[in-house]
Amino acid sequence: MKYRKLLNIYLLSLFSILMLVRCSSQVENRPTSGPKMPAYSYYLNSSKYVENQQYQKALVALDTAIALKPEVSNFYFAKGQIYEIMGNKAEAIHEYENALRYKSYHPDCWLKLASLYMDFDKPDRATQMLKFLTEYRPDSLNYELMLADAYLADRKSTLALDRVNYLEKQGYQSEELNRIRGIAYYLQADYKVAIEYLDKYVRQNPQNYKAQKYLGIAALKAGMMEKGISHLNKALA
Repeated sequence: MKYRKLLNIYLLSLFSILMLVRCSSQVENRPTSGPKMPAYSYYLNSSKYVENQQYQKALVALDTAIALKPEVSNFYFAKGQIYEIMGNKAEAIHEYENALRYKSYHPDCWLKLASLYMDFDKPDRATQMLKFLTEYRPDSLNYELMLADAYLADRKSTLALDRVNYLEKQGYQSEELNRIRGIAYYLQADYKVAIEYLDKYVRQNPQNYKAQKYLGIAALKAGMMEKGISHLNKALA
């Protein structure tokens, strides 16, 4: 009888220890298991602050969440979005880059960074993000168009033309293809062909000063002084 009592006590103690080990293991294996955790509470509170346009408070809440769980990519991504809303693009880039450190496969982050890198005249970095996007969504021709533009900004005219040719083969139709082709041929010093495509584009988009500028300079290079000056004046208007 005494033996049975001791055995029951032993089994109960063993069960309790096993349950503690199991619970501990589950917590370790699921560090981001839900909003009940303190870090996620601050994360959720930050969105409420954003809704009320209390951006500084939202940033403080996210900084607290990061202090508690620095490995969660979405915390940094949320900070990047807030900085974008505030117009602080440099800090937005910094936070999106932090987000990628903890989650390299992040299409939303790639798209954000591609756009911001173009704004900061870093087309080489933009092309890297857009390559990721075109691999992630090969059916999205808009990403291909953005990649062509990034190559153009990086003065890689041949690569830009390759993307345009690919888009046309896929049946993509856009006036922007004429703009990209025109500037690409301008960069290759093929001014007559550049004029042909840019003329088509500015007839539909006369407000695009950059296209007007390239068209004007191409015309001057081709010896078409009057036409060149006319388009350069439109670029300055």
